[in-house]
Amino acid sequence: MLQRSSGVRRQLCDHLANKDHDRFRFDKEADGEHLFVYDAAGTRVRFRLIEFMYELATEHKETLPMVNEIVAIGETMSALIHEKGGLALAADANLTDLLGKYLAHFSILREVAAKAAKPEELQGITYNVLYPIELDAELKKGIAYLQDNLERWSEFSAKLWNEAMPANPMPHITAPGTRPSA
Repeated sequence: MLQRSSGVRRQLCDHLANKDHDRFRFDKEADGEHLFVYDAAGTRVRFRLIEFMYELATEHKETLPMVNEIVAIGETMSALIHEKGGLALAADANLTDLLGKYLAHFSILREVAAKAAKPEELQGITYNVLYPIELDAELKKGIAYLQDNLERWSEFSAKLWNEAMPANPMPHITAPGTRPSA
């Protein structure tokens, strides 16, 4: 789901950069390429959806369906976190903290996106709850950890099966040595 949300966000950013290259430009940084917003003096700030919602709602209304899709994905993510969040490894306090930050970010994003229909309601409000960009890497790390453990358990169970029932090969649910992609 995060990849889908990132894809829609990238489409939105590409649209802005193509539509108004003087204002929106991609720049490379140590952690990758990001969209920046430039003012008339040439000062740049990194594009953050929540912070620039007023501008999107007033000057780039065509992007609002993409914003709504990001919110819809966020609704699904939030429900999943609320329902299954307890399954996050208790030993991974960082992941638990990041999931909490995501939920806080999403509740603000949902509120801001709802106000986009009446942009005047967005004026003068500042938000400092941003998407925790570290979450993506932490989730990938957790998925890799689970996949490695599942593979070790699979190998261990195959070994036990072969010791207990050498005449009967263990049935394979998936092809040996394959793992689902992250």
